[in-house]
Amino acid sequence: MNMNSLIGFFRNFKLNQKLSLLVFTLAFIPLACLAIVIFVNMQNIFIEERLSETRRELTGIQTQAEKTAELCAMTMQFFMSSPKLHDFLFRSKGGEHFPLEELLAFYREDVIGSFEKVVNAIPYLYQVRLYFSNPNIPEFFPIMYHDSRLERLSWASADWISGTWQYDYIDSLFPQEVFAPSKHIMSLVSEMTDYKDERIGIIEVAVRMDEIFPDLFHNRGSGFHAFVTESSWFSQPSDESFWNTNITNILSTIDNAFSGDSTIDAKIAGRTAIISSINIKQLNGRYIIVMFKDEITSEISARQNAFILVSILTLLFLAYIVNLLVKAMLRRFYIVVETIHNVRSGALDVEVPHIGNDEIGLLGNQVNQMLDRIRILMDENVKRELHAKNSEIRALHSQINAHFIYNVLETIKMMAEVDEQYEISDALTSLGKLLRYSMRWTSENVTLEEEIEHLQSYLLLMNLRYDYEITVNINIPSHLYGEKIPKLTLQPIAENAVTHGIEEIAQDALIELSATEFHDYYTITITDYGKGMTPEELSIIEKRLSGEIGDESTDGIGIKNVNERIDMAFGSDYGLSIASESGKGTSVTIRLPYS
Repeated sequence: MNMNSLIGFFRNFKLNQKLSLLVFTLAFIPLACLAIVIFVNMQNIFIEERLSETRRELTGIQTQAEKTAELCAMTMQFFMSSPKLHDFLFRSKGGEHFPLEELLAFYREDVIGSFEKVVNAIPYLYQVRLYFSNPNIPEFFPIMYHDSRLERLSWASADWISGTWQYDYIDSLFPQEVFAPSKHIMSLVSEMTDYKDERIGIIEVAVRMDEIFPDLFHNRGSGFHAFVTESSWFSQPSDESFWNTNITNILSTIDNAFSGDSTIDAKIAGRTAIISSINIKQLNGRYIIVMFKDEITSEISARQNAFILVSILTLLFLAYIVNLLVKAMLRRFYIVVETIHNVRSGALDVEVPHIGNDEIGLLGNQVNQMLDRIRILMDENVKRELHAKNSEIRALHSQINAHFIYNVLETIKMMAEVDEQYEISDALTSLGKLLRYSMRWTSENVTLEEEIEHLQSYLLLMNLRYDYEITVNINIPSHLYGEKIPKLTLQPIAENAVTHGIEEIAQDALIELSATEFHDYYTITITDYGKGMTPEELSIIEKRLSGEIGDESTDGIGIKNVNERIDMAFGSDYGLSIASESGKGTSVTIRLPYS
């Protein structure tokens, strides 16, 4: 088709079609050029940011690994430099018999006792073990063992060199029925020798490899991670196929494979990859992260495609509006605009009249549907607010005339102190704290520290009520004490534990309060070791929490009420979950966001 034919074809278009095509063309070309420039720059910036993050990650891994290796070497040196330990091993190898008093002094005070204190004071260490050859001398857990146990360890069955690291083995020193074996252990192993350079013992300083290199054994971030030594390499099981195929090519691509740090672009399996590595001298190895550029930029590419699609749709819509204007359909369009303007002014009872069945009429119907939806959402919001107020009312149900009761308690407390009835005075003080906490009810959340203090006051009063004692063990990091939590969250759960779990067994009991931190939330677990629940009873409680059945409980605020208030405060992703076993106790876990 020549130019004249194209012009003739264009002249046959209707005016609204010509204008629509013109608007689309004039808007699309510069927009497409601008989008290309912007997204190319965004891809480069995104890749550079990811590389910076990877370098920081590698530096952190190197620092942690070298710090741990240095700590293990210092611990090894501390053991090997002990004259008493050296003398003991030398004598034990010769088969010398040790008096019981000497063994006890050696184990508890002179040497092993002090060693155990040092090991326990270092949080990074998994175990420090000393193996000796005299079977007539008893072992001392967790430091001294017979060297016959080495047969259970994979590294000991192979050729190993004193003073080197052994990687990624299973700690099966004890039978499985005694202690469950731990996986992913690495250790610095060295011989202790006498003046003849003959072995008198073996020292194993072990750490958890999955703590030093977490991305090799747990859910990792982006890319393929591996730790490479001169003789082997380690990665996630799901990545073994990738490394088996490409490890030789990757190592040959890196300059000075085992010295220096580098970030290199390379072709791997026909794809452009970025290889980042860092040398860990103390472990005689290198940590490598391989990322593919197309995976790094996939998010940007998706945004680019979405932008282009939205831009095209927007331009098409613009052309369509131009077409409507040319057809002189603005009058009905302004009817819709006027209705929307009235809605913006606050008149939600307006409605677009029926103006036809074409696109403008459809627009009017959509506006009407939107108004109907707004009215429905407003009604639902009012109901939600009423539900929240009703929950607070139920929580405040037991607070009638609390001021009067509190003042009376203060008077009784003073009378008890005058008569030197201090136990009664302390009990009244705890009860007064409970009342004061309840009287200053607010719809705002309180701190976790306030909730724990309220729980402790409640359990103190419970101990006065029963012949047995209920002890609470709190294991929560101090930095969580300032986190926000709906008021009266912990005490109702503890009350259920006492009433339904501990009261029926009528003996001394323990309630544990612990916390676990995750990426963007944390959990609080309240565990009792009371009666527990059968699967049928647990099923009923879970149905109450999910709303399948109503909550007919009259005990305080109620578990369901606590769950509802957490839902209202933080959303449906947070709330309660319950685990229980008959005869073993019950655990209630509260999931809460970091505030």
